[in-house]
This record gives sequence, C-alpha cells and structure tokens, in this order.
Amino acid sequence: MNGFIPSVAIAFTILCFFTANLQAMIVIGDLTYDDAKEYIEHSDGTKYLNLRAAKDLTYAETEVATQEGGAFAGYHIASQAEAYKLYNAFSFGSDAVDTVGLQFFKQTIFEFADGFFGDNRDEYSDLAWFLSDESDYVVGLFALFNVVDEVHIYDAYYRETTFSDQWSASGYYRDQAITWLLVGDSTQVPTPTSFALVVLGLFCLGAARRKKLKR
Repeated sequence: MNGFIPSVAIAFTILCFFTANLQAMIVIGDLTYDDAKEYIEHSDGTKYLNLRAAKDLTYAETEVATQEGGAFAGYHIASQAEAYKLYNAFSFGSDAVDTVGLQFFKQTIFEFADGFFGDNRDEYSDLAWFLSDESDYVVGLFALFNVVDEVHIYDAYYRETTFSDQWSASGYYRDQAITWLLVGDSTQVPTPTSFALVVLGLFCLGAARRKKLKR
C-alpha cells in the first residue's frame, strides 16, 4: 500500500502534464504548432516561423533580420515551393500542384480561429507573403481566413517586393500588418517531446531505485 500511493501520484502528475501540453498544441494535417514556441512544424521537420513574430517588418528589414546575428537568423523568406508545401500540409483534399502560370487554390479548415498559427492583419485573417516564381511577379500570398474557415494560396500577387511594405509597422496599413513567410534554413531531426522526456526520467529513477534495493 505504501508504494501504491506514490505510484498513483506520479501517474496523475504525468497525465496532468500531458493534458496541459495537448491543450497548448495545435495539430492539423501535417502541421504542429505549440503556442509556447515560435514556429509551426511540418511532420518532416521543416519549421515555419509563426505569422506574428515578424509581421511589423518591411521586406528589406526582413532580409536583414534573417542574416547571421539578426533577430530571425536561421530562417529565410519562403520560396513559392515552400509556400505550396505549407498549403498542402493542411491535407484536407488533393494537393495543389505548383505549375507554371498564375494559380489560386483554396481549401476548407474546420474549427479554424483567428491567430491559429500566430496573429496578424485583423480579426478575420492571418496572411503571409512569399517569393513568387511566376513570370513578371515576385510576390505571392498565403492566407488563412477564419471568417470562411479557409486557407488560400495565390502564387502571383504583385510585381514588386516593396508592395508588401504598406503592411509593415512603417506602412500605410500598419494596423493590418502582414508578415513575410519565414522558413527554417535546414530540416532538423525532431527532438523528443517534453512528455517523452518526463517518462524517460521516471523510468531512469525507477531503475536506479531498484538497483539500490538489490544492494
């Protein structure tokens, strides 16, 4: 009986810890977002900075911030292929195929709320620019619209990167700031979750205790 109560207490602590972490984490399609962290993570390890962190920056400021020593060093502005990868990671239908020519795709997200992956622009949407590959265009747009529960991608939105500066902290639409989509420079091997580390720690403690009792 003496060993039963501590065991129950430990199990209860683990359950509470695990439940709290699940509540803080959003998992949708191939994407995971923990609001305690700054990034959205693809199942293959690719990281996208949340849509809030760099929303006030102009294009030029974003480029500087992603250089070595910058606020977002280790990230770069997303290419069109990387933006499509994020769009397709929602996995609610057939993948959008990135082909030559101006394209627009959308799909429905159920139970979508404002600030889903980091809040910007307004209470109805969170947007991110990316670098377009399309002829005569350099800016594409990734968009989450909670008012209609949809995610959109426009692979050719404007012809000048400075167009985006209007939605920076120094721009005309500063109250509706939109970020550049930032992607981690390299795919990292996923690290163990906090829950897994707790379980591993408890296992090691138990093993050490049993070894001590045998002596």
